Amino acid sequence: MSANDPNIDLVTKNDVLQSILPEFIKIVRKILPEELPLNMYVYNVEYTEGACKRLIGTLYMSNFRLVFAPDDETDENNSISSGNKYIGDYDIPLASIYKINVAPVNSRIGFKSFLNENQLQSETRTFTIITRDFRNITFTKCSVTKSNTATIKQPEISVTKMEKYIDALKFHSRFQSREQLYLYTALQQSSTKRFSPKYNRGYILSSMGSSPLLDHDTTDYDLNNDEYIKSYMTFDDWRDELYEANEQQWIVDQKKFDEESTIKSEGPYVRLIYSKDNDSSGDLIWHWTHTSQVENNSNNRRQVQTQKYMLITVPGIGETTSSVEPLRRVTTDTNLVPTSDYLYEQPFQRYNLSKFPCNLKRLQASYEKLIEICVIAPDDDDDKWLTKLNTCKWLKFVSKALHGAASLAKLLDFTNIELVGSDTDNSCLMSSLVQILLRPKCRTIKGFCELIVREWLIRGHKFLERCGQILFDGNGNPVQESPVFLLFLDCVHQLIVQNPFSFEFTDYLLLEFYRNVCYCYHHTFVFNDVLERLQIIHNYPKNMFVLSSFDFSKYLDPEICRLLKNDASIFNLQTSSSSNEKLKSRIEATVIYPTSSSSSPQYPNRTVYYLETPKSRISILDIPITNAPGTLNPEQYEYDNIESPQIFPDDLHVDWRTFNLVLWSKCYCRYDQNYIPTLLERQLSSDINCLKQNIENICIQSRRQILLDTFQHVGHANSWYPQTLVTRV
Repeated sequence: MSANDPNIDLVTKNDVLQSILPEFIKIVRKILPEELPLNMYVYNVEYTEGACKRLIGTLYMSNFRLVFAPDDETDENNSISSGNKYIGDYDIPLASIYKINVAPVNSRIGFKSFLNENQLQSETRTFTIITRDFRNITFTKCSVTKSNTATIKQPEISVTKMEKYIDALKFHSRFQSREQLYLYTALQQSSTKRFSPKYNRGYILSSMGSSPLLDHDTTDYDLNNDEYIKSYMTFDDWRDELYEANEQQWIVDQKKFDEESTIKSEGPYVRLIYSKDNDSSGDLIWHWTHTSQVENNSNNRRQVQTQKYMLITVPGIGETTSSVEPLRRVTTDTNLVPTSDYLYEQPFQRYNLSKFPCNLKRLQASYEKLIEICVIAPDDDDDKWLTKLNTCKWLKFVSKALHGAASLAKLLDFTNIELVGSDTDNSCLMSSLVQILLRPKCRTIKGFCELIVREWLIRGHKFLERCGQILFDGNGNPVQESPVFLLFLDCVHQLIVQNPFSFEFTDYLLLEFYRNVCYCYHHTFVFNDVLERLQIIHNYPKNMFVLSSFDFSKYLDPEICRLLKNDASIFNLQTSSSSNEKLKSRIEATVIYPTSSSSSPQYPNRTVYYLETPKSRISILDIPITNAPGTLNPEQYEYDNIESPQIFPDDLHVDWRTFNLVLWSKCYCRYDQNYIPTLLERQLSSDINCLKQNIENICIQSRRQILLDTFQHVGHANSWYPQTLVTRV
């Protein structure tokens, strides 16, 4: 059956849509803009996922998702909980489908009927869907047909609806190009109203000027609970970034911005003050400038100004093939080995990341094995399962990424570092991890989101290609699938496990980011470069509401939103302290090593922990005049020499030894019911949130009304709002 067969043509006609749409709206939690239900549904289908109870219901399909509507809900399946306002517990976004396994037809001939000579033949159609977010769902349909064996020995069975559904699902879950994805299709649709307003409310926000939205619709546009995330598409965003780093050798390149201070060409958007227009150094990508934290306990000292070192990427340099490779192989592993380089008479240590922590093909092979291992519950033999997990080498790559990031972060105390060999993949991975280790701001929710925008979105990481949601790129070439971003999230998960109080967010935030990458219904992770994003912003239908992955309260239930934040982090203690307390040289916290015989004045029986405030930008360090005993040697932090664990600012401990790493079960082992938030977690989070509201009295704060701005979608990375509504600039 070909893809152009009219039996599986999914272009829904208006007359058919009018009959399906009302029922479809009742089934889904909230229909998305321009989401169209398709004339493709099957009744009496059995649904099985993990350890949940089997359900019987109806299968539907739209241009965005597969929808299963159970006939009878049950409380026993509380292990399946999406916590999403748009995507139901049993919904499967088409872009998240990794593989569809169709079982052979199971047929059986029944007894002859005593009323006629026909025979009853029952056939079972079964298919299993494996998703990129590690779900394993099986659908089964048993159909009964009649055949006359008197004339035909092997009767021809008519094509059932289940067969049509499977064929349609196979065709529409493999996107040839990004233009076939739901969000691209929705953004290119006309802004005119397509169907009757009776069935159009809530999924096409059109003609708002003539008919105001209902109260429950306008609640979608309340931004009070979400952080303002920089888009790094304006001049001010990059200027503020340089100012925060106290960087004086780099400036914002004004030629890359228009008269409205909005980007007009490809990056990079900051350049060295020494560079000229025709100079190749204008392509250098600046990540961060680190103020050295080197201290020495020698008695022979002199005071000098603190040193600052740069972390940059030199684009356009592939894998080195010389005899002394920046990246060499040691048996089966690849290690970081530096080579010397000079830029404007400044020394740099160059590291080639073309195969570090691994090349893209090896990472993809490891990911495929990880899915095969984790989507199916292990047997009683745990040793075999652990052997398979070790064979897939996923944790090994996590270990190498953390190992390399720790080495680079420590070396930034002594020298400038340049990364080459992987402009939009491994370079994004390593630069992000280094900044998380060195910049406490990147461990906050706002700082982490802006890190993703700056180091992944603006840099042009190809999320659709690397996550395998499309088969061909814009030039028609086959794409290379490789989940580099998932590897990054797993590394951050390991840091959260090792430092439970050092991050303002929990691993539930990482889970939501990965699911958003898989589902492709937010604008955040679907564009390959910043110019494409800017073009869409200017041309998309202005009556649509397009979600952002950073506006959590827009698409997640309140109890899930509360779980994203770590209420025990040191950042909450810092923000809750008064302005006078912030001026003190140290603040009360709960993670740093205690001083001897210290106690709290308010709680005499409780030990007080202290966190030293960061040094000022103009601070000075005591550096020994001579090479006295105990002088730090940067060679001890080279990749082959550095020892685990290492400690970074704000007492962040990093241990990359594989036996101390933890499998991210909440993400990979979805069959385990413990991956969902427990009732205790939800109740505790709710109680803490209520207490914070009472203390801070935030419930009485008035909501701001901010007028629309021409470049409202350029200045931030949050959701795109209909221009007829009042929103933040």
